[in-house]
Amino acid sequence: MIAVLLGFAFTFTSAVAYWSTELDTSNVQIEVSDEVAHLEVLDMNSAVTGWLVPEGYDYFVGEVTEVIFRYQVSLDKELIRTINLIVESMEVTIGGETTYAHLVDIDIGGEKDLKVYDLYNDTVDVVIKVRLIEPIDALEAIERRIDASQVNVEDSVSAYESIKGQKIEIKLGFRIEARQEN
Repeated sequence: MIAVLLGFAFTFTSAVAYWSTELDTSNVQIEVSDEVAHLEVLDMNSAVTGWLVPEGYDYFVGEVTEVIFRYQVSLDKELIRTINLIVESMEVTIGGETTYAHLVDIDIGGEKDLKVYDLYNDTVDVVIKVRLIEPIDALEAIERRIDASQVNVEDSVSAYESIKGQKIEIKLGFRIEARQEN
């Protein structure tokens, strides 16, 4: 009986370790383009500790299914009605590679990868949510009776080996551009 329990514990731990991927705010780089107006980006984040895992795999303390970043962007008051603020995900890497970057879901202000903010105030609060998507291959989709549209990698085991325990680095761009009048 003890051997069976130990075997179960090892299997359970291995499945969870599969997803343990580190995300650290020190890896977030901000590029600011201020050709039209003065733009300041204030990082409102504290250090992120713990491990990012896909939804449903947060079994242990320190594992999270979502990391939220907050930035406060200040602009010249004189120009706020004539420009838009664009915040975009420019580059994502896992362990320095882009092979499985599509498994990192970045939501900027409720939109995927890019958000255009119409400005009405001289300060804008930007909220960015980052999630890790479970890699699923065609065989796994069939075995688990998952819709084929959820298949996102050719080999989920290979994807696992490439992303487990790796750092996710996200490069964000903050820029302004003239508002287009209709």
